[in-house]
Amino acid sequence: MLAAASPKGPKGVTRAPHRTFNARDDERRQAMARRLNRPAGATR
Repeated sequence: MLAAASPKGPKGVTRAPHRTFNARDDERRQAMARRLNRPAGATR
């Protein structure tokens, strides 16, 4: 569910250590989970 709702990353080749990509993925997943799980009355 989260994978289908997440925005795609930038196009092209990006070079970085594996842990950097893992951290980016974790941040992206947390941001999406916050958006999906926010309270019904919240505007942002």
